[in-house]
Amino acid sequence: MAAIYEEPIENLRKARANFVSKRRRMASEMADPRSTSSHYAPLFSELQQAIVAIDQAIQDEEVLGPASHEAYALAGAQEDED
Repeated sequence: MAAIYEEPIENLRKARANFVSKRRRMASEMADPRSTSSHYAPLFSELQQAIVAIDQAIQDEEVLGPASHEAYALAGAQEDED
């Protein structure tokens, strides 16, 4: 059952890496003196908020632990049977 527990965390980590990559590309564009940094500011802020939210979700998943994930998987299987 370890895979059930690890999959959501791994998906969150991949999503986080994706957002960090986007943030870094955007920061690089903002660093160009010819860019209009104010144009990027709202999206940059949204990306950072998403990264923080993902960090919190990872922590939550780790606190929930394997038992919670097993129960969630079983509940989903029971719903499929109904």
